[in-house]
Amino acid sequence: MSENSPMRELRQELGLSMREFAQALGCSYAALSACELGHYTGIPAPWRANIETLGEDYEELNEAHRAWRRRQGANATAGGR
Repeated sequence: MSENSPMRELRQELGLSMREFAQALGCSYAALSACELGHYTGIPAPWRANIETLGEDYEELNEAHRAWRRRQGANATAGGR
């Protein structure tokens, strides 16, 4: 089983539903879902100000997201191992 994305972990730590978190970020539910599922290579820059308003470091979260995506790709290449 794969680990959760840093965005999903943050949302869960904040105790927010996907709809609530999307609203806080100023994005659509679909965009947040795509990000949490790893369809985005990084966290969209327009979300930066709202992420920082939530008390998070955008650059740190974005790098964690990119590292998570690399690990997901490595797992897929290795047959999910």
